[in-house]
Amino acid sequence: MNSRIYQRFLPYGVAIGSVAIAFLLTFVLESMLSRTIASCFFVAVAATTWYGGMKPAIVTTILSALVIQYFFITPVNHLNPVSWSDAIRLVLFFCNASIINLLGSDLRTSKRKIFQLSQQLLEESAEQLRLAISATQMGLWNWNIQTGEIKWSPEHELVFGLAPGTFDGRYETFDARLHPQDREGLNQAVNRAIKKRSVYQHEYRIIWQDGSLHWVEGRGQAFYDTTGQPLRMMGTVIDISDRKQAEAALAKSEQYLRTIIDAEPECVKVITADGILLNMNAAGLAMIEANSLDQVLGQCVCPIVAPNHQQAFMDFTQQVAEGNPGVLEFEIIGLKGTHRWLESHAVVLPDADESENKVLAVTRDITARRQAEIDLRNAKAELETRVAARTAELSQANMQLQKELSDRKQVEEALQQSEAKFRSLSECSPIGIFMSDAQGLTTYTNPRAQEIGGYTFAEALGDGWLEFIHLEDRERILTEWSTVTSQNQRFSFEDVRYVHKDGTIRYARIESAPILSADGQQITHVGTIEDITASRAIAQMKNEFISIVSHELRTPLTAIRGSLGLLAAGVYDKKPEKGKRMLEIAADQTDRLVRLVNDILDLGRLESGKTKFEMQNCDAAKLIQQSVDTMRSSAEANQIKLSVNCPSLRVWADPDSIIQTLTNLLSNAIKFSPHDTTIYLSAEQIDTQIPQIPISVQTLTPCILFQVKDEGRGIPPENIETIFERFQQVDASDSRQKGGTGLGLAICRQIIQQHGGHIWAESVVDQGSIFYFTLPIVN
Repeated sequence: MNSRIYQRFLPYGVAIGSVAIAFLLTFVLESMLSRTIASCFFVAVAATTWYGGMKPAIVTTILSALVIQYFFITPVNHLNPVSWSDAIRLVLFFCNASIINLLGSDLRTSKRKIFQLSQQLLEESAEQLRLAISATQMGLWNWNIQTGEIKWSPEHELVFGLAPGTFDGRYETFDARLHPQDREGLNQAVNRAIKKRSVYQHEYRIIWQDGSLHWVEGRGQAFYDTTGQPLRMMGTVIDISDRKQAEAALAKSEQYLRTIIDAEPECVKVITADGILLNMNAAGLAMIEANSLDQVLGQCVCPIVAPNHQQAFMDFTQQVAEGNPGVLEFEIIGLKGTHRWLESHAVVLPDADESENKVLAVTRDITARRQAEIDLRNAKAELETRVAARTAELSQANMQLQKELSDRKQVEEALQQSEAKFRSLSECSPIGIFMSDAQGLTTYTNPRAQEIGGYTFAEALGDGWLEFIHLEDRERILTEWSTVTSQNQRFSFEDVRYVHKDGTIRYARIESAPILSADGQQITHVGTIEDITASRAIAQMKNEFISIVSHELRTPLTAIRGSLGLLAAGVYDKKPEKGKRMLEIAADQTDRLVRLVNDILDLGRLESGKTKFEMQNCDAAKLIQQSVDTMRSSAEANQIKLSVNCPSLRVWADPDSIIQTLTNLLSNAIKFSPHDTTIYLSAEQIDTQIPQIPISVQTLTPCILFQVKDEGRGIPPENIETIFERFQQVDASDSRQKGGTGLGLAICRQIIQQHGGHIWAESVVDQGSIFYFTLPIVN
């Protein structure tokens, strides 16, 4: 109670005392405080406030103001100010003192709050420490070295597998929990820490009552007396079994990783950003020619990098350490002096415990590849040189080739033009042309050659043309053809027999000549084929004609010459009847000779096309009747009857030539018909499909068919066609006996053919013959 009263009123006492002290000091120092007479009172207010708070300070302020007014402001010993300036000074004092009071009070309050906060923080820290110790299972121990007594916290007992409060405080109990193999080490660590006055820290194993093994870490420090003798030792113990298991697992993992890295054939290393080697596998050590990892561990790898690559290597390492992985090729010089080219693939290896990242690099030896690249580069350079030289040669050759191609193109164009001309000439040539190669095989035939041979272009190629050569001539021609082609000689054959596709045997003239190259080699054979069948027949006919004409002319001329010779010699001067007969014979032969000459001239004009026909609309019946009237006397002289059956039919013909044709046919019928027979003449309009018209003379237009039928001796079948040729008669003596020239039917054929008609004959020996001819009707 007294203490409480004392504590309550002590500040006020301090206030009064401080004012008194201020008064005394001011009084003593008044001469020196003429203008700051209240300064000591301010100190009094500040001291009262610091010690007692605001209320005592107010008391001090009031008392100080009264003291100052009463004792230091003149006139002294008065409480009331006598002037406004004194009053203002007191008010200012009072305000300043109040401010000091407020500031001091706040400072005092802040100090108290800081003290309370500090106490609170200490309590919270103690609680957090207790919780931390509990959370970390950290035990506290206190060992009295002098007495051997040991005190454990409950957490310590739990770490050693004991229930809280069961530890008896004996060192033997603690020692019994130690692993036998760790006991000696623990004792040595404790003694060493006590002896060296160092911090004790040791890890060891303990065995719980259930037999389980646990790792713990003990830490502590000894305390000594003034003589240096150890008094006690305090410390902590913590269960580190999990950490030990993690460390064992980590060590095992590191061992596995180390085994894998050592098995890697490429260099695997870890370096700092400055190139300090932190780890490297066996392949890397062999690559840099180091005997062991200890030889190079912790050293910078830059010195083994070739000088011209060191800066690039350091820049590369810095970039990778900054998080930019990459690849670098560089050259190193091994510890034994071997030069190698390496390719390094590096990535950043973050290290949370270090401020600077590490670099993990996998490096392979690319010396062989670089050497191959150098060899390839050299080979490429050499190849490019060769290619350039070869290109120059090829360019020159190309220019030469272009020139040759240009020349060849001109030659080819000329050749094409020549070939076009040759082909045009060949296509239009009336003479057959063929070409064969150096082996004699046909390579070309023109249309005329195909027409002459009767074969197609494909059939004539190669040696196909031999199939058309007459079998009897084939071997001979083939032998001669092979000989001339092999000897580059000209080839010429006259009268080559060949079998046309229509089955007829024809004749051809073949000539060929080789075409040689500049060096004399045979390129091809070019030849011509000329169909000489017609000319050969004409020649033969000419020969026969000359022979017949000579005979036919000689016969009447001989008779005329003989008759006239006898008369000129006067042989029949005395026999006028015979002389007259000779003259008649000469006249008859002269008439025959005239007829023969006329027929020859008529036939020649007809064949040469010089005969001009006066084509007109004619009545077939009148033409027949005029012919019958002409030959009626001759028929009656031979006791032959003429029968005409012809309606009025209009034909388009030259009437004189048709009458000449009918007269010739009627004359022949009279000559070769016996007495008392009848010759039938008729005409009718027919179409082309009637049986009596041969297929070879069928036409598509209607025509007038004339017939002259007799009952004479007939014509043998082998002569049925030849009788229309010159001087072809069934019996050669007929011309002399019957007075014919052998040209009548030939003239008839020419006349009818030039009218656009056909003429032919049908005959049966000893039964008679029928001569037909057709003429076009009038449109």
